[in-house]
Amino acid sequence: MQFKGILLILGDSSGDKMKTRPTTIKKWNEYEFKLSIPTKIDKNNKIEIYFKYQDPNTKKYVQIKKSTGIDRYALPKVYLRQAKDLVEVLIGLINDGYNFVTKSFPDYQKLNSNSRIGECIGAWFKVRETDFEGKKISKAELDATKMVFNYYVDWLQKQNLLHEKPSMVTRTDIDMFMRTIEKQRKVKRKDGTSKISKTKLSPRTYNGYLYKLNFFFDWLIGERLLNYNPCKDAHVYNTRNIETRFKIFDDAELEKVKRLLQTDVKYHDLFIASNLLYTFRLRGVEQLRLRLGWFSFISGVLSIPAQTIDRNGELINSTKNGMAANFKLPDNLIDTLIKYIGDDGIGNKDWFLFGGHNKVGKKEMDKQFFTNKWNAFKRDYKLPDHLKFYALKHTSNFNSYAVLGADGLMQLNRHASPSQSYDYIKSKERLRTIEVDESQHF
Repeated sequence: MQFKGILLILGDSSGDKMKTRPTTIKKWNEYEFKLSIPTKIDKNNKIEIYFKYQDPNTKKYVQIKKSTGIDRYALPKVYLRQAKDLVEVLIGLINDGYNFVTKSFPDYQKLNSNSRIGECIGAWFKVRETDFEGKKISKAELDATKMVFNYYVDWLQKQNLLHEKPSMVTRTDIDMFMRTIEKQRKVKRKDGTSKISKTKLSPRTYNGYLYKLNFFFDWLIGERLLNYNPCKDAHVYNTRNIETRFKIFDDAELEKVKRLLQTDVKYHDLFIASNLLYTFRLRGVEQLRLRLGWFSFISGVLSIPAQTIDRNGELINSTKNGMAANFKLPDNLIDTLIKYIGDDGIGNKDWFLFGGHNKVGKKEMDKQFFTNKWNAFKRDYKLPDHLKFYALKHTSNFNSYAVLGADGLMQLNRHASPSQSYDYIKSKERLRTIEVDESQHF
């Protein structure tokens, strides 16, 4: 918003208290932040931001004035920028529940029958942040929750529902919201600006967003604010028979990728990671935790313990299911690993197999390490976009089903039931050619 200058002078005849007509700097939710500039700027007259604030205790509106960080003696373009920065700080304080009357942050305040859905979402954010701090959810899950609910808050504002009680939300409201963001939603660019996404949500992503809303309304039931979850009867896609988003490599694609990885020294570590993923279904995040002391090259066995210590000193599961696992390595892979580890691995049993820059290291790599390296590999060789790193696991399951069957895949993948493995290879079942006896021909 651009400042349009002084419009009108208000005040008494002395001039000491005279100020320009307040200019609106920003409107946010029900708040309107205005800039007040005195005609005579000195130590007694400040440039201030003011807005109306409802005292949570008395429910009465009071006018709040703030000038922190605004240099009254600066050039207009400077103090205007400072004023806008101050508004963003004030919005952050409001979001965090700061009381501008008592000048304090609230302790935990229990929601009640009069709580509005906007308040409930704010309380839910605090619950999820506490869950994150307590290691109950990941940072990615916390960020995904906030993303979905930012979409939801925007939609509630447009429908004038943000200040309604959550009991007013119906299944139809949920369906309308989900249909809206399924087709059109704002996404952030790398430069921080936003754009309208032209990509429709996939059925699985749609269901994932709905699940996060469902979890929130179930929590409200637990808090005794609701008797019914409006998400329960909302539209949900049946994804049981939708093919995986990781497209299976065909034979020619698989051979090409193998050859390129095997011959390019720049991707030696990615070749090993691809081998472990395809051969043993070792997921990328599991591989990043592999320590050199877990390999026995005499017996040719990789032994992964049930738990390990992460980079923050926390005890975590080494594998996805929290179960220890042993893998018998083929001779050619052992030779490749010995050559890759080299002298750096001698005596450094706690080092990680993948330490970056095609060598072992002290530090565990970020979870995006293999994804980023795979993308660089695809760019270098102009490989089609549908060839995903994790699809090597799906491809292996697809190719080995005829030999291993669902039960064998379950054991190799360390799944809890054969049905999980069957989801990977069910498309292969549909490729069967149906034949009928001549007696049944038309």
